Amino acid sequence: MKLLFIDKLSLLMILFVQPFFSDGQELSLKKEKQFALPASNKEIIVENFNVNKEDFLKKLIPQNTATASDFVPDVSLGDSLKVLLRDSGKLKIGLDSIYLLNHLVLEENKIQYLANIVFSVKRLGATKSLNYAVKKGDTIRFSYTILKGAGLDELEVLEGKELRYGFSKSKKNVEQNGEFVASADEIVVFNLTNKGINSSKGKLLITRKEMQQKLSFVFSCDTLDHIVKEIKQLQDTVTEILVKKTFSTPSKTDITQSNRVQLNIPVPPNKTPIAIAYWFGTKEQNRLQWNVLSEADKEHSPLEAYVTREISRDGTLNLPEEQGSEIDISLKDKEGLSLRLSNGAVKKTNYATPTLNKKWNYACFSIQKNIFFPETFILEVQNNSTLYNTITEFEMIGLFLNEYQAEIETKITTCKEYVTIKTL
Repeated sequence: MKLLFIDKLSLLMILFVQPFFSDGQELSLKKEKQFALPASNKEIIVENFNVNKEDFLKKLIPQNTATASDFVPDVSLGDSLKVLLRDSGKLKIGLDSIYLLNHLVLEENKIQYLANIVFSVKRLGATKSLNYAVKKGDTIRFSYTILKGAGLDELEVLEGKELRYGFSKSKKNVEQNGEFVASADEIVVFNLTNKGINSSKGKLLITRKEMQQKLSFVFSCDTLDHIVKEIKQLQDTVTEILVKKTFSTPSKTDITQSNRVQLNIPVPPNKTPIAIAYWFGTKEQNRLQWNVLSEADKEHSPLEAYVTREISRDGTLNLPEEQGSEIDISLKDKEGLSLRLSNGAVKKTNYATPTLNKKWNYACFSIQKNIFFPETFILEVQNNSTLYNTITEFEMIGLFLNEYQAEIETKITTCKEYVTIKTL
């Protein structure tokens, strides 16, 4: 982690001086030549300062203020912020309210006089002690001068039990000075001892300056998850069996019955078709194989898996295949447009286009959008055998667009940016 030490005056310059770098550039952690940083013992520590400076400055510019020179900090607001900072040790401000930092102008700590006295010490080893309470980090400065008598043999400055300064046999009218920083919350004791035969007199000045407050600015982001419920219009697909039938067709020499069967296949109204597909089997081994596939997945027909693969183009699925028989089967709509001719040829119509994976006994058709779709298909089966009746198993399904409304829960993640100001 990089740390940037900035004194108070320079911080104000950063807040109110026009940025001197281009858009998107991040705040440099080096001191720029444009800023003459004066020496000061008041520091502000900036940690993790990884935000775009220009955007940050825009939020720091006081509201309803034309220029920085027009800005006057709100004393009462600043005091309130200081109280919160003092009591809790930290202050958390969202970036949308970061202009409040303009009001948090910390005053330079003033010098406090602990003593400014003229003292006298009796003779023959008498000691005068002066005690003062200090805080850790306080800077203690003192100076003393003997004005009368030369018997003041010793000045000791103790911080707790530790000797910080010791002067002996000081001369008259000669100023002695000292300075140190308190290492803990302690009592500082000044002991003045006179071992002469005459009393002595002098003056003593002691000042105390509190340790300058340091602030840490840490930029962070709280991740917040919200669950939003909304009604959405959704789509999926559903398959519907249009016909599933096993029937017997007499031979053409059977004079008691017709060798031709015709079956109307209605299409469900008010549904948007995407595809239709059919399969039929006239040979026993193919019908048995079809039944095995159907038993393996009782919830979904083999034809359903086939049409789904064809429309989604997710590979191919081959169904039990026949290579012709003595049966003629045709499939057309009510208007006479044929999808399958009796000789096995598959035809394209103005609303239906056959897919590539098609065989003599099965095919799939994709349906054009927004084009009239027939309400009924007509299946015709004719047995050309002169000897045998023929059993035909026929299945046809439709793949339809299913539109519906549903309440959907969506998790939305937002980032709440803020800056935490801590006292160090």
